[in-house]
Amino acid sequence: MSAGRFFVAPAVLAEPERVLLPPAIANQARNVLRLRAGDTLTLLDGTGMAYTLALTEVGRDQVQGRIAARTLVASEPRRQVSLYQGLLKAAKFEWIIQKGTEIGLSTIVPVHCARSIVGADEVSAAKRARWRTIATEAAEQSDRGRVPEVREPVKFADALAALPPDAVALLAHAGEVAHAGDVATGASLGLCGKHIAPARNRNPFGLEVVHDATVHLFIGPEGGFAPEEVALAQEHGVRLVTLGPRILRAETAALVAATLALAALGELG
Repeated sequence: MSAGRFFVAPAVLAEPERVLLPPAIANQARNVLRLRAGDTLTLLDGTGMAYTLALTEVGRDQVQGRIAARTLVASEPRRQVSLYQGLLKAAKFEWIIQKGTEIGLSTIVPVHCARSIVGADEVSAAKRARWRTIATEAAEQSDRGRVPEVREPVKFADALAALPPDAVALLAHAGEVAHAGDVATGASLGLCGKHIAPARNRNPFGLEVVHDATVHLFIGPEGGFAPEEVALAQEHGVRLVTLGPRILRAETAALVAATLALAALGELG
């Protein structure tokens, strides 16, 4: 069994018989995992493929090995759920990136909303790099085959304008939601029509995927979406959904909505 899992650039795997580990991963293998020649670890190329690396040399200056096996990461979600998250305070947003990666999000988009405490211009290059590191480490820990894309911050109106014409786009709203249905059936997520059909053998969410669909989830910042934002989303064809009768914190709502969507898409088993 491999001792660790690490994402690497595809160029690292260019020579299967002589794979030289990048310095940071070499340090992990040598000084943290205490690996020796003959041990194995797993390298991931970010496309859903995993490579078993048999170590041939563990030295002070370099660690190298050869690719012994190549397999598809079976645990990587087949269908995509993108989270458009209203910008939050640093710790909360980082928590969403970590936990969202673990449960299977494909994309995380920071969105500047009317009620965002943090502005898009306050997100430095260093902070964006930290977000990508958090996503990478969470993907390694949770047996993902891909690292979710953490995009540049975008204004709410621009995020709506960039949605594909036939997108399945949902916005969690604490107000009245027409035809929301029972959240326990999955109907409140609006995953129906050409993308989803009723399941013959009903799962807890009562739905079964019959067509690939990327689900775009919009979750507001602290304080939620402003009324004008809700109206604008509806103008762009975004459906309002409810996450139940209780008021959830923004970070809680993000994980609840993502979990419900992934379950309705059949990605949680």
